[in-house]
Amino acid sequence: LEALSKKLASMPCLVTGTYTGDGAESRLISLGFQPKALLVMREEGYSARPYTDDYYGGLALPGKPVCLQTSYGTDYILTIESKGFRVYYNNSRHTISNQKEANYYYLAWK
Repeated sequence: LEALSKKLASMPCLVTGTYTGDGAESRLISLGFQPKALLVMREEGYSARPYTDDYYGGLALPGKPVCLQTSYGTDYILTIESKGFRVYYNNSRHTISNQKEANYYYLAWK
């Protein structure tokens, strides 16, 4: 029984949730743990809008953020942090993972 308990404790756990954007340039979504992987999408079911340059989410890993490399530098969309993840908003740079009053869904692997 003890071996089974240890095995179950080490298995990945999937945490799901939602957040509503507040329009801040940068915002921490607190989970109380650092995700091993994170997937964020808009409530419409996409992480980037077709036929535009708008990015709303994607798949992030520790040390592997969702970002755009531009001639101006790096524009972050999602980053994993020690207690959750960070979302960003800059409409002119097309990083829209924290758009005011927009609903987002996430899957975070613990």
